[in-house]
Order: sequence, then structure tokens, then C-alpha cells
Amino acid sequence: MRYDRLGTVTRDRKLLVASLVLNWLIGPAVMFALAWLLLPDLPTYRTGLIIVGCALHRDGADLDDLSGGHREAAAVLVALNSLFQMCVCVARYSIWNFFPNGSD
Repeated sequence: MRYDRLGTVTRDRKLLVASLVLNWLIGPAVMFALAWLLLPDLPTYRTGLIIVGCALHRDGADLDDLSGGHREAAAVLVALNSLFQMCVCVARYSIWNFFPNGSD
């Protein structure tokens, strides 16, 4: 890992945007469509498939392919997706606790 190259990687906005779009828009949309297409009459299984599909099991392998085999770029993409996932999870948790469903 060459940390002196991280600055050049983060300047590549096209790579960063492509990673976020693929991981946060296209991936969940595909899983949602597949769940409705394959399990239209099983709502509990469909919900489970959507949740698992949106869980973002991202590691360095798929992001390394997206970055063209550059270790530095893959490390930046993993870090970016991890930070983005933490922000989204904290926001979801905060919203769920702020707006209770009234079943207390």
C-alpha cells in the first residue's frame, strides 16, 4: 500500500461517483426488482431478500475490479463505502428511534 498515492486516487471523481452509484442505487434496485419478480406471493421471503440484498457486503475484491486493480483506489473505495454505510445506518437508527411506531 502506497499512502503517498491516495491523493491522486481521491481526485478521480468519476471512480468515486461510479462506486457510490453502483453500490447505493443500482445494487439495491436490482435486488428489489429480483425479489418482486421471483417472490411475488411470499412477502416475508421477499422482504428478507431485499434486506440481505441491501446489506452491502462489500469487500476489496469487487471494488478492486472496479478500480482497475489499483490497491490504493480499492482502499479508498472500501473506506468511502464504509463511511457512507455508517452514516446511512446511523441515520436509519436515529429516524426509527425518533419516530416510534406507537406500539408501546
